[in-house]
Order: sequence, then structure tokens, then C-alpha cells
Amino acid sequence: MIIGLTGGMACGKSTAGAFLKQAGWGAIDADRVVHHLLSHDPKLSSQVVAQLGPEVGGNLSAMLDKKKIAAVVFNDAAKLARLEALLHPRVHAYWQNAVAANPTMPWAIELPLLFENHLESHFDYTVCIAADSQKQWSRLADRGLTSQEAQARIQHQLPLEDKIKYADYVVLNNGSLKQFKAYILELSQQLLLKHT
Repeated sequence: MIIGLTGGMACGKSTAGAFLKQAGWGAIDADRVVHHLLSHDPKLSSQVVAQLGPEVGGNLSAMLDKKKIAAVVFNDAAKLARLEALLHPRVHAYWQNAVAANPTMPWAIELPLLFENHLESHFDYTVCIAADSQKQWSRLADRGLTSQEAQARIQHQLPLEDKIKYADYVVLNNGSLKQFKAYILELSQQLLLKHT
């Protein structure tokens, strides 16, 4: 079984993935895969610099500045599209290869842009992690994002209401971490039973 895990920014997708991993699932965070690729693939790094401009990094041996990348692409839709064209096929191949290598394990693939990229057909179920807007904005501020930075990222995604509408399951993360973990583990058991 493979589920697509998505939701709003700062709603708890990565935390949900971590809980599932603790429960014995395979869990892949697409954002972590992107960070790994940008840090360890010199060819990709050079392509990113070529597409986005020298302000995001230096030569092949230099580390890309992910904050500068974000500042560039979230203010330029064309550059964001070019970056996604470089990254998304690599991320897709990464998680598909991981699942193929261990097909009997239940998998949770965390994809912030799951619905935006029309990837629903790759999953047995889709799960949206949601939170009320006050919680979401508070968590974004805790991450050090300004309101303008957070808004630029949120505008790039479908509204959370749409993700909730499209998902097979929705888990609200408005309470304590303990409560959220209980919700995730309960859902994981339901899905495993349903899929057997």
C-alpha cells in the first residue's frame, strides 16, 4: 500500500510522516529529497544556477543557497516552473524506486504539491493534514518566515480547502502533538486493515 501525504504548509505533514515511520512504514519526504539533491548532485546544481541565475550559487563546487533560491522562484513564476521541471522528475523517480525496492512495506510519500501536480493516481489513498489558519501562520512564524515569504509560498499551492475536498482522508492537527500522533496511528491502522 502506498499513500500520498499532503496538506497545507506548517500543518504537520512531516510530523505525520515521522509518526508513520516510527510505526514501521516507509516514509519519504519530497522536500528532504530536494534538499539532498541540491546538496549532493553537482550536475543538478549547475543546471539550477543556469536556470535561475548566478545569485543562487557559485560554481559546481559551491553549495546552493536555498534561501536565495526560494527568494527568486517564489517571486518569479517562470523561474519556479523551470526549477520544478528540473526537480520533480528526479523526486518522482526517487520515491518510485524506493517503493519498488520494498513493495510489501506500506509507504507514505509526503508531497506538498500532490494535487497541484495531479499525482493522485499513483496512490491507493491520499491523506491531507490540515490545521486552522491561526495555527498554520503561528507555526510559519516559528520557522522564521516573514508574512510576505509565507504568503508567497502559500499562494503557490492550492487552497487548503481544496486539498481537503480532494483527499480521501483528512487529519486535523489543531491540538497537542500527542493527540495528533494518536490520530495518525489510528488512521494508519484503519488503512492497513482496509487494504488487506
